[in-house]
Amino acid sequence: MALSIIAEKTQAGYSHVVDVDLKSYFDTISHELPLELVGRRVGDVRVMRLIRAWLKAGVMEEGKVTQPDRGSPQGGVVSPLLSNIMLHEVDRQWCCGDGTMSNSVVLVRYADDMGLLARTESEARQAWERLQNQFAALRLVVNQEKSRLTTVEEGFAFLGFEFRKPPRRVLYMWPRKKACQHIRDRVREVVRSFPSSASVGEVIRKLNPILNGWCTYFRVGNSNRIFHKIDWAVLSELQLWLRRKHQRGWRSARKRWNYQFLYKRCRLYQMVGRVSHLPGLRRMPPEEDGRRAGCGKCPTLPKPLAS
Repeated sequence: MALSIIAEKTQAGYSHVVDVDLKSYFDTISHELPLELVGRRVGDVRVMRLIRAWLKAGVMEEGKVTQPDRGSPQGGVVSPLLSNIMLHEVDRQWCCGDGTMSNSVVLVRYADDMGLLARTESEARQAWERLQNQFAALRLVVNQEKSRLTTVEEGFAFLGFEFRKPPRRVLYMWPRKKACQHIRDRVREVVRSFPSSASVGEVIRKLNPILNGWCTYFRVGNSNRIFHKIDWAVLSELQLWLRRKHQRGWRSARKRWNYQFLYKRCRLYQMVGRVSHLPGLRRMPPEEDGRRAGCGKCPTLPKPLAS
């Protein structure tokens, strides 16, 4: 939903972006504010007591237990819900009763990752000042070093994607380098966790759900080129593991455990070809006379009948 809104609005002329970053969001949440907000809808004293106990629970780090007076532990079962309840107050001030935006600037938010889209720089600056005041009322700290005002031509990052819209072109979005490095590191960690006595089928059965999940998330962008690089990295990592397992040289390993063997025979998950663009990013081939031209060429017109 958030990615679709960005694609739709940037195509509609929203060219100025405020990239918003909250400083240590989960560590700076006030304990009293979430309880007050939850208390508006929940009257069960036992539930409120349980939430308070979650927030006040001690945190053990390197054998030492600390009792935090603010913040919600990352990874805690209730932390994502409480963080959304906090930031829902920002959504309420930006939206009308029917859920539509109350002004010309659009706030796009998913959890604590958010941004502002505006048509002009002055609108973006005014909206950013207003949003900072709302954060101050919720006792949240803005990371001024990472928050910035930019344009879609310069590009910005959101939810693991890089966004950029060249002049007179459609919006491009692709996985960030950090996300690509994370999946490479995860693949390396999984493959090298198997001993040489394991079979390649066991390794692939462990890898496929990880690759499938990453691909499913990033397939909505212009990701095919990135997918090709990740597929090649996975192939190389498996060839390295098989080379060590069977004590073979690189040339022999690449020839024996090649693309056909791993992807076709062993059913290793392949990302290339699985891109499914958001509606605002689809590139339609040119149409002439109600028919689409194939491969960038003009459609062949029927020859006139001889008189």
